[in-house]
Amino acid sequence: MQSGKKRLLVVTHTAGFRHADSIELGEKILAEIGARSGVFEVDYCRDAGAVQKMLTPEFLNAGKYDGVVFLNTTGDIGIPNLGAFLEWLEGARRLSASTPLPTPTITALNTLRCCRVSSPITASRPK
Repeated sequence: MQSGKKRLLVVTHTAGFRHADSIELGEKILAEIGARSGVFEVDYCRDAGAVQKMLTPEFLNAGKYDGVVFLNTTGDIGIPNLGAFLEWLEGARRLSASTPLPTPTITALNTLRCCRVSSPITASRPK
């Protein structure tokens, strides 16, 4: 993060129906918003192999990302260590979900002070 910009990890891996057109458009829009605003840059986590690598405690705790966006993911995408992922989020990271999250993930997120999931498709930080 040498540029001083925030860095977001955009997760688009699906374990069910893939909203391919929406995912492709969403990736482009997020990248464009980041570029135009100069506030953030994005990296992508697009397949099961990337999930197994990029959503691990070792990778996330390397300090590369300020937040994660789940963009039209479906099903249980196989976060390797959900507890460690939630701990990482609790460390003042940001979460955005434009997709229904699996019920165990929603339940776990609601136990944290870092975010509140009010329905299967919205997640936000409490004020």
